[in-house]
Amino acid sequence: MAVVGRFAVGREHRAPMLTVVAMALGIGALSMTGTLTGLGVAPLLAGAASGALEVCLDAATARAERMGGRPLFQAVHAASPLSVIATAPLTGPARQSGPGIRVVLLLSAAALLGSVLPLLAPAAADRPDDRAHQGVRRLRTARVRDLAAAPQP
Repeated sequence: MAVVGRFAVGREHRAPMLTVVAMALGIGALSMTGTLTGLGVAPLLAGAASGALEVCLDAATARAERMGGRPLFQAVHAASPLSVIATAPLTGPARQSGPGIRVVLLLSAAALLGSVLPLLAPAAADRPDDRAHQGVRRLRTARVRDLAAAPQP
């Protein structure tokens, strides 16, 4: 998660899209697997991508809060469980209607990929927050100044 967090900062518009694609690939891999190893690896990929998506959404939400000045975390965090609650009852009837679990998983992966289509529009350039980078530069400058001013033995 720490690696994804570092990746997401400054890429708040692109990172969620990439993690959704990774999650859809994990779901697609789960639908195609027929081996015990595949049944172990595919959910791991989908789960890791799901966790990475949460981190990326947190980074994007934090940036939107900084830019807009409005609290957004409650709404964003409510959307994920709400989508699961809304769609979970649909999977049973979809599977029982005849197409089978493989088709249901592939349709789920396709719907997930479709959810990132609005992110393809260039809403804003991925650029690190200037204020955050200025603060890091100031800390580095102060540290170098402190080291230079330290008495030498």
